[in-house]
This record gives sequence, C-alpha cells and structure tokens, in this order.
Amino acid sequence: MLAVCEHGIGKAALREMLWTGKRFTGPEAVSVGFARAAYPLPELLPKTLEFATLMAGRKQPAFAITKRRWAVDVVRIIDERDAAAVAEFQFPKM
Repeated sequence: MLAVCEHGIGKAALREMLWTGKRFTGPEAVSVGFARAAYPLPELLPKTLEFATLMAGRKQPAFAITKRRWAVDVVRIIDERDAAAVAEFQFPKM
C-alpha cells in the first residue's frame, strides 16, 4: 500500500502524511496528486456518481492493462516485496 500511495502522491507528501499525520484539505489533496478534484459538499455525490458512471463504462481488460503499465514500478515492488502476503491473502466471498 505504501508503494501505491508513493506512486500516487510522491515521496515528500507521503512522508509528511506518515511522519506527522497530516490531513490534507481537498484542494491540497488535488495539488499533491492524491485526488483528481475537490468539490463542495453539495456537489460531491453528483460528481462521484458521474465519475463512477464514466469508470463503469470502461473496458475492464484494457483498463487493467493500462493501469498495470502505468504503475509498473508499484507492481514490481509488490511482486518483489509482498509476494508471500499477496499469495496468502484471502479475498472476501461475495
């Protein structure tokens, strides 16, 4: 998870979060790359549903390949450092 967070927000922002417990405001989260956008509370649910609808329309195999290639360093770290933990993980039954 640390590798995923570092990939998304960078080492400096992650270090600040981990060492100080800093909580980012919406605009701060956007500025460090932790969030795509920040909205006032009345707009949050409609914007979330709009984004969820967009993402639901993606072709999942192609999207998965794109994410894996974009985050190739994260995948490598997980494969190298966390292979045993991933292998032992029990996914919840749906």
